[in-house]
Amino acid sequence: MDEIEISVTAECADGTKFGRLINLPSDEARLTDNNIDDDRESFFDESFPGLDSDSALHRDGPNPFGPGDKIQFRITSGDCDLQAGSSVMVQVIHIPSETIIVEETLIAS
Repeated sequence: MDEIEISVTAECADGTKFGRLINLPSDEARLTDNNIDDDRESFFDESFPGLDSDSALHRDGPNPFGPGDKIQFRITSGDCDLQAGSSVMVQVIHIPSETIIVEETLIAS
């Protein structure tokens, strides 16, 4: 599936923050400024050296996002410090249909 965005809501030590990854899947092997919504305070780690070749964020083949694929990103400490019990809600959104195709809440340990 093409034309997806990832919305992330995180309970950081200093309050709830929001981030959005856009222009996905990417033609790059890492997140770039082109993949981070400038309208929001960014807490995504752009220094992450690269995405696994089977990461759904990276375009790899004719159908880059489908069942069984994984999504991989990192949240930088300092911009969003997560404590044990903090939640991070991740939504994968198909832009043309405005449909949330995945919604998961993760709990930091």
